[in-house]
Amino acid sequence: MQPATSRRTLKAAPRYKGHEIPAQNGGAGFYKANDHRLLGDKREVVRKQLPEFVHANYVQAESTKALGKDVMVHRGLFDTHAGIPENSLAAIDHAYAEGYRTLEMDVQVSAEGVPVLLHDFAIGRTTDDPDNRLAAQVKYAELQDKRLVIRNPMDGNFVSTDQRMAGIEPMLENVLRTKPGMSVVLDCKEHTPENVALMLIRRPQLRPITALKLYSAAYKGGFDEFFSNLCQKLQINPLHSRDQPRRDKLRRDLSQINVVPILSEEVLKDTELRALFPAAEDTTGLADTGTQWMQSWNNMHPIVAEVTVANPGSDAGKAMQLTHERLRQPGSGYEKAAFSSAYRYEDFSIPRSGGQPDYYTWGMFGEINPVPSSGFEPQRGTAGAFREHGESVLTDRPDEEVLALRENRTLPRGHTGLELDVPPDTQIDKNRDAEITGLRKKQFAAAKQPPDKAHIQAVRDGARLDQGASLQLPPAARQAIDKQAEALGLLTDRYRGAPVSHYLNEQAKQTAPEE
Repeated sequence: MQPATSRRTLKAAPRYKGHEIPAQNGGAGFYKANDHRLLGDKREVVRKQLPEFVHANYVQAESTKALGKDVMVHRGLFDTHAGIPENSLAAIDHAYAEGYRTLEMDVQVSAEGVPVLLHDFAIGRTTDDPDNRLAAQVKYAELQDKRLVIRNPMDGNFVSTDQRMAGIEPMLENVLRTKPGMSVVLDCKEHTPENVALMLIRRPQLRPITALKLYSAAYKGGFDEFFSNLCQKLQINPLHSRDQPRRDKLRRDLSQINVVPILSEEVLKDTELRALFPAAEDTTGLADTGTQWMQSWNNMHPIVAEVTVANPGSDAGKAMQLTHERLRQPGSGYEKAAFSSAYRYEDFSIPRSGGQPDYYTWGMFGEINPVPSSGFEPQRGTAGAFREHGESVLTDRPDEEVLALRENRTLPRGHTGLELDVPPDTQIDKNRDAEITGLRKKQFAAAKQPPDKAHIQAVRDGARLDQGASLQLPPAARQAIDKQAEALGLLTDRYRGAPVSHYLNEQAKQTAPEE
């Protein structure tokens, strides 16, 4: 007899848990119907007060600071009970119908680089994709066919809605055509602002209603890194004299795009950021780094600034405060810009007997994260807690924030319509999808690229030459720089001698959705 051989069992691929369940009254019945009660009987009073805190054509204002408080709606005015999912066309419609005029919507890009309306890096939480793929792994045609869902955090089951994932370009076209006075700030994680900027270069009529959020964590080299990445996408040499007309055209186009730079206290001490914006090691030096990073975006059109102090007693917190004070001064480039106070409410809560609920948010890969019970994070989910922090108020709960501003007080935490309809003290398995979300995190991290410091320096050197330094050089010295620049790559022969605008528009078409 032959000895028995062991039979290898194939491990099933991890999946994002959950299946479709019926809607209840058109929405998600797993949230408490009676939990949205912070407003009490003041809803009509809030409606009458909106003109004080809501401004039409906000991003077109000569000075957003001069307008005073403006309530910006986060992810659109979504409503789980009514079946209106976040980051959907229905959420935009709802916000407009309720009187709000400034929205912040989220952006990811497809496998081809087409910008779409989506918060997470992975698509499992907000669609019915059991593989929880990264958006960047999925083609645009498939993404725009994905139906948006509202998911129950307890078991992963979901209610399907009548909304589908929208492209950023058609969404902006819809706003421009049907919603006069509305502005859309696009929250662009990582390097997605480049894809949106290329679209706005090609579609200048969409620029007046749009602004781009850009993060210090993604652009440690500030505007110069952003410009460097675009030069590489467009095959523009950052230093060679023959490409100066293309650089000039790109700079002119970018100067007409509204931006909201976000300087993070957590990133301020980052070694890469500090190397790209060097300064002394003390608090003043940290503020020098922060100020330089913020002012690098003066090459575009800053309309709102976000410089949030999370830990005022720390060196980084003190430096952020000093940076904020400097940017308020005339000549900073931000003297007319509103400063942002950004809330981040819970995505759901679970009732607890005898005390506050437990609060949770969804992570960028569909994972479940508890909200810390103390410190800065609970304030971010409490209406009115940041009412003195800035003029532009970003919130998931705009009605509650208008009430807090009107009455100049901090409202109680909770009762935002996001408490799950489960018995008190119900336990949740936070690690239910840990295998698939962990896999996607690793894939995402593996695809990230550090700043190309040599190319960023070439961009800075090229900018100095383009601004007149080149005229001071003898011809032989400029030729030597051109020779050095050839190592950075030149345009393809196809575009040599072509009009600059034609070149940029031709390249920008690569990000356009296919009909």
